[in-house]
Amino acid sequence: MKTIFKSALVLVLVISMCIPAFATTNTDEIIFSDIDSTHYAYNAIKTMKTYGIINGYPDGTFRPNNTVTRVEFATMMVKALKLQINLNATSSFSDMNTETWAIPYVEAAKNFLTGYTTATGYTFKPHQASVREDMAVALIKALGKNTDTETVLSLYADQNGISNNLRAFVAAAINNNLMIGETIGTQRYFYPQRSLTRAEAASLLMNVIREEKIIFNGEEKVTFDVNGNTDTDSDSNTPYGATTLSAELDRAGNNGNGNAYGNSNANSAVVLKWQKITHPDFEGYKVVASLTDQTPVYPENGYALWITDKNKTTALIKAGSSYNGSEFSKFEAGKTYYFSITAVYKDKKVPGNVITVTIPNSPSTSNNTNYQDNALTLQAENKGDSIELKWTIAQADCFQGYKVVASQTDTTPMYPDNGYFKYITDRDDNSITINKDDSYGNGDFTKFEKGKTYYIAITYLCEGYKKTSNVVKIDF
Repeated sequence: MKTIFKSALVLVLVISMCIPAFATTNTDEIIFSDIDSTHYAYNAIKTMKTYGIINGYPDGTFRPNNTVTRVEFATMMVKALKLQINLNATSSFSDMNTETWAIPYVEAAKNFLTGYTTATGYTFKPHQASVREDMAVALIKALGKNTDTETVLSLYADQNGISNNLRAFVAAAINNNLMIGETIGTQRYFYPQRSLTRAEAASLLMNVIREEKIIFNGEEKVTFDVNGNTDTDSDSNTPYGATTLSAELDRAGNNGNGNAYGNSNANSAVVLKWQKITHPDFEGYKVVASLTDQTPVYPENGYALWITDKNKTTALIKAGSSYNGSEFSKFEAGKTYYFSITAVYKDKKVPGNVITVTIPNSPSTSNNTNYQDNALTLQAENKGDSIELKWTIAQADCFQGYKVVASQTDTTPMYPDNGYFKYITDRDDNSITINKDDSYGNGDFTKFEKGKTYYIAITYLCEGYKKTSNVVKIDF
């Protein structure tokens, strides 16, 4: 048995002993024609069926190895957490308009799910496969676990395949023994982009069922005000507070990473400053702006930056800086914006004060010889069941991120034309592992498969421009 299956089996056995209401007298009961008592997820699947969380198919099968889509996963979360749904709910996601039946479920479970941000709003990708890193987020949020240091991820050979914004959740899932992964030889693998199967979802959701049972046996299950009013944390008497925002011109001419350009760049950017938040449930700062809304908040107004470093209390904004929202896509010199910081907690978002900021003119790019890099150089190596990518590190001060791009048919793939596999915002994170069956978004294929040929490149994003590396052709 693989390690992940062993862990799931142990977890299910422990939970079944802790929850008498879920015990059964006939352990060999046939619940589905393709599941018997020897299956590692038998008890979990039986519980899911009993409580109507996961159902079978009309032919009497469960199909344990079938992939769980993102919209199916949302429905499971609603049922497992017993969340109330609003049948008249409107969707927060632009691609859910035709999925009217699922909108109430997705909206009810939104705080436990992952989504995608675009220049025009948010998408959910309802029919894309739910992957293991999605489950890590759901488990940690649903069980109220704190996100952890990412140190444990260094033990996993495929850690670079974890989405940047989800790394802390995956680390917490590992540290809490909720999801372990697999050991092959001397290497550990988490498989963050591997599709979640119905059997695996059943096993892991037993954690949620167990937590719900504890709550219903005496503790009060609290709900949170969707309007963002401050409340009191269930584990602490410290209130959910806002932070106070201020701004000043960047007189030193910094590049946003603490390094100075030189005097020619002084006064060409704005430094935002705010008070540090130390609440145990605090997850990060959303820097929000608007041209017209005098009370901008996240998620309604999008965001400029998502800062998960809880010790960071400054940010640099200049002309050309990108913005994730529907009102505008980048900041323009000479325009005045309303700025605010939304403090994001595990179950709550609290907006702070609003200030107005006029974006100053940026110096000519000709005065900054380090503004545009040459295209990056990419190397790739086939490791059998994985592809190892490594590229030169970007040097430009305007660095925003790397997009890992691939295609089966386009010999010159680039972002956004060919979608992307991963978005990496750490300048020094210049390598990644692509595993067999890893999913791919918005391209001419949906997952990487053995026996197929791929054209792979790195598109490097900088403020105001993007460049794509050399293309590597590789047979997987």
